[in-house]
Amino acid sequence: MAHLRAHSHMLRHACGFALADQGRRIPGSFRITLGIATYSTSSSTPLPTRRCSKSSSVEPDQTELTSPSRSRIQNVEVVKLEIVRASHMLHTTAQERYEKLRNVFARLKRNFNRDDLDDFIQTANSLREWIRRDAAITQEQKDALERFVVPESLDWQICNQIANQQKHVDARPRTKARKTQGVSIPVVKAVQVRQGGTGFMVPPSMRVVGAGEEITIEYDGNRESALAFVVRTFRHFHYIFEVAPIPPGQRTIPNLAEDILMT
Repeated sequence: MAHLRAHSHMLRHACGFALADQGRRIPGSFRITLGIATYSTSSSTPLPTRRCSKSSSVEPDQTELTSPSRSRIQNVEVVKLEIVRASHMLHTTAQERYEKLRNVFARLKRNFNRDDLDDFIQTANSLREWIRRDAAITQEQKDALERFVVPESLDWQICNQIANQQKHVDARPRTKARKTQGVSIPVVKAVQVRQGGTGFMVPPSMRVVGAGEEITIEYDGNRESALAFVVRTFRHFHYIFEVAPIPPGQRTIPNLAEDILMT
């Protein structure tokens, strides 16, 4: 036991069950996080411990209670075991996630920096599953997504690999998949950040877009501007959400400078 390794968060679980097993009086309600359940009590009472099912609401069964002494819990006022679930997410549709991406893109146009670049990449990476699972998204929009997220897409690989490396430290691309798919998949090696990025001017107004930090992405012996990657990636999602839903006969080809960079 001296060499047993445990995450510090497990102390919360251990303390909760230890208090319940000791028959300690706990005011109000006490959440047993290991079972993601809440025992609700109307007064300070000792709490039993039990495994909870994944049903939304179950009544405690005396035969399943596992507290140290049955006599100790005969008068327990536990009336219901409720699964704790998040009722709402910050975003509930793919369109809402795209609106966030658009807002982050606007911030990057004003001031290109690594923090907003991180937000942009994480949001863009998540949109793949949002689009695939959103019933309100048309098949043409989904087809446009699949054309973008192919394994050999440089912009998608930059987005997906950096997002995974930020979320899972030292994550690596799946080399087995690279070999079996028989395609050349770019592999991101490093990201370099320097001050003094000048951005670029957009005609005809010659407004400067993307000034701030100069961020370069290295992959397979090549270097790519993170600003150029962001513009191209946003253009893909701009098409999916703002062009693809329009009937073909009513569409106009978006102008990069006027419709995307200057908005």
